[in-house]
Order: sequence, then C-alpha cells, then structure tokens
Amino acid sequence: MAQLEHLRTLPVVAAGMARGDLSIHGWVYDIAHAEIETFDAERGCFVKLDPSAGKVPDATPHVRFATMAAA
Repeated sequence: MAQLEHLRTLPVVAAGMARGDLSIHGWVYDIAHAEIETFDAERGCFVKLDPSAGKVPDATPHVRFATMAAA
C-alpha cells in the first residue's frame, strides 16, 4: 500500500491519473496457489482477481485522485 501511495505522488503519474490516461493497479501474486489478488480502492481491500470479470479494479479511483489534483 505504501508503494501505491508513493507511486501516485510522482508528478508524471499524478498528471496521467488526473487526465484519465493512467490507472494504478496493486497486485499480490501467490505463485504456490496460482492466484492473484488485486487492491480494490472502492472496497478498501485486496480481492481475488477474476479474469472473467472483464475489468480490474483500480488501486486509486480516478474520481478520488481528480478531486485531490484539483485542490
């Protein structure tokens, strides 16, 4: 989580997120069980990645970040 928070403070990342050109995803790999968990910022927790869902949750939603960038 600290790495995700730090990453979004970098100017190039912050600008890309504010424009809507960039999304951040936080994944944890469990190689032994062949599973991936992804951080879902809207839920505030890691969830199992479901490839059939079609969309991967953003670690930092654009709406939240755009509000912070505008301030």
